[in-house]
Amino acid sequence: MKMPGKLYDSPSPKILIAGLGNLLLTDDGIGIHAIRLLSHLTSEQVIVADIGTSILNSTYLIEWADKILAIDSIQYGHPGGTIYCMQLSDPAQREQLTMHDLKLWEALWMIPREKHPSEIVLLGIEPLDITYGLELSEGVSDQLPKLIQMVESIIKTWQQGIDILNGDELLNADALGVITAKKGIEQ
Repeated sequence: MKMPGKLYDSPSPKILIAGLGNLLLTDDGIGIHAIRLLSHLTSEQVIVADIGTSILNSTYLIEWADKILAIDSIQYGHPGGTIYCMQLSDPAQREQLTMHDLKLWEALWMIPREKHPSEIVLLGIEPLDITYGLELSEGVSDQLPKLIQMVESIIKTWQQGIDILNGDELLNADALGVITAKKGIEQ
């Protein structure tokens, strides 16, 4: 029997932390840079994966997961370095947020519906620079510790069975200066 506020019956969900982006395009590689700092979270129930731009080659990971936390750069029109946390839903009901989230939907379409994750959250940073280069811009790099803290908090929250974007459950998002949205529509 499900407990109120719980999203699943198992003791701990299988969580995929997916680093998306192109490491060769400065701030577009934020997902990859973040994943490199998150390997300590790997466990039997948590996979930390450097997916990059190879989302369609990672359908087996998407199929495995109960929940996905995708990390990517997000061009949403706010100042560079702005952190976003968005719950993804039906792609027909929202605009494309990153160069890679459409590929995530394509991968989901290849997986039987009953094997889809129960929740997909996109955590990202507005890029300052997407030119050729291997290093993050200073403004985005400065936000990386806050992004890592958010990832760790989201994972702990999910492991407690709480929907992270339910009411005030998003880790004091306002205090952290994070823009949150459900279904890709800014609130």
